Amino acid sequence: QIWADASQGISDVDFGVVEWVSSHKDGYVNPKISFEEPVLGLFSNNEIVKDEVITQIPWEMIVKTTERQRTASQGDIFCSLVQTLAKELKLGRRSKYAPYVMHLQSLREGQIPSAWSNEGKYLISQILGGEDQQLPPGSITQILDDEWYNACGGDKNDAVATKAAETVIQREDQGLMVPLYDLFEHRNGHYTNTKTRVKEGIYHQTVASRTISAGEQLYKSHDLCEDCNTDAIEQGYGTAELFRDYGIIERLPQRWSFQPNSFQLQNEAGEIFIYSTENLRFSLHEDELGLVHVTWHPSIKFDHIGRSYVQRRFRKELRRMFRVKNTLLESTQRLVPRHEWDAIWQYYDMIKTALLLAMHSLINQNDNIMNTFHTEKSILQGAVCNSDLLELYEVHYH
Repeated sequence: QIWADASQGISDVDFGVVEWVSSHKDGYVNPKISFEEPVLGLFSNNEIVKDEVITQIPWEMIVKTTERQRTASQGDIFCSLVQTLAKELKLGRRSKYAPYVMHLQSLREGQIPSAWSNEGKYLISQILGGEDQQLPPGSITQILDDEWYNACGGDKNDAVATKAAETVIQREDQGLMVPLYDLFEHRNGHYTNTKTRVKEGIYHQTVASRTISAGEQLYKSHDLCEDCNTDAIEQGYGTAELFRDYGIIERLPQRWSFQPNSFQLQNEAGEIFIYSTENLRFSLHEDELGLVHVTWHPSIKFDHIGRSYVQRRFRKELRRMFRVKNTLLESTQRLVPRHEWDAIWQYYDMIKTALLLAMHSLINQNDNIMNTFHTEKSILQGAVCNSDLLELYEVHYH
């Protein structure tokens, strides 16, 4: 445990942000939380009841933009917020947000794929399929270019502004850059135990969304929060897109949306089935016994022909992934920065496992019914189980 008292913090971890916030008459950091290693996340050291305030950040301590009026577009807010943050980063210790700015300056560049090196971008693009990409997420290396350089006219020679853009993409909340908020890690399902309350012009609060037991880690959700974009969720936003937008290797539960080209099949009765690109969606979650379940989206109704086709498509992608790994693993290792390299192969393992479990869930299902499938959690964690599944589906590349 690093923080003995959350109202004090420790400067070499939080750059004095906790003490800075707590020193304001309207600022508050709950003394029931601590910052612990090696996870480097926020934990409760005592029970926190539902709706109890965890942090309250006064409005004047939040980096924001004057573009927050109702008539402003999201693009205008983003561009203006990046420009505002860039100014503060350049001021450094002279900024009125100095403790928070010093924390942001300490963050490593390249935390999202679109801010990676050219070599890292090339490798992840090849793993996902290159020009014939069939695996999610789309636009994995383009977000920074699209949102900052193209939409906002950002200067590629301004390294500080580029870092500001990456930081805003990854860490803003409702158009605000909020001290301490980025220390809450993301995790969905029953792990999510916080939510935010914003009182415009007064404060940003993080409160307990349920009772949090002593020792629990504090989690927020980037995509399933009360203020999140429900349309994006309905369109398949999930684990892959969180990796693209936030650099997150999401722990269970996970949601996947695979969008291969639409295809048309005819069943034994002569009926034509059109399987659209939006249909291949499923989730992975574990129950209280540690079993991992594969649950397909309620809209999916496969007969045995459709199941066979999806298995073939997924098997084809796995074989292609293995070919890429065998071809590029050694030749790119010294070219790709270590943190990018680690993230790439973590994502590789995650999407490989998702494909394998999805394929396995399609075995022996009744026609037109996609029931929940479960398997041992060790499949997600153990190389032996992964190898067994690979052999089962004959997806090794020779």
